[in-house]
Amino acid sequence: MPGISADPAPRPRADHYPAKTPDRTAPQLWDELARLAGRILSEPTPVPASSFGNEAQIWQLTDTGLVVNDDGALHFALPVFEQHFGARALKRGIVALEEAAAPEAFPRWRYAVAFALSTSEPGQAEQYMLPLARTNPAVVSWTLNELADNTTASSLRTSPPSAGPLASTARCRSRSRAP
Repeated sequence: MPGISADPAPRPRADHYPAKTPDRTAPQLWDELARLAGRILSEPTPVPASSFGNEAQIWQLTDTGLVVNDDGALHFALPVFEQHFGARALKRGIVALEEAAAPEAFPRWRYAVAFALSTSEPGQAEQYMLPLARTNPAVVSWTLNELADNTTASSLRTSPPSAGPLASTARCRSRSRAP
């Protein structure tokens, strides 16, 4: 037939398009990981992927390698990731400190709470302590003990003392345990 070419127009090759990979540094992704940690630590049962987000959101989380979709249940590949992003959830206000300090929730949240406090500026850490103490005074005691246990005598000698009462209390508790 006149005017119609037997060969279709050449199609661009796949290697002409740059591969699109998820941006693992996007703040939204980090907040989604924190939201997932909040759900995992707040619920005594596994978090169903279908209740957390759509297929694309789940794919984005699992593509990081930090999250595993195990037969439709989401969990972090390592507990340290869960605690890290749990601390982020607390610091960003995704989960209220009072919720994490509740007596029924604190056993699951305790390391995330300690991590949030230990990675905060002293003034901010002290602001976190008041709602924790109001909700569950045992949280403050456990957290100070945990922070003191993880603060070795050598790190106390090599780091300058903080002016904040939280740091002072942790130092005093640590020193009182020294032989």
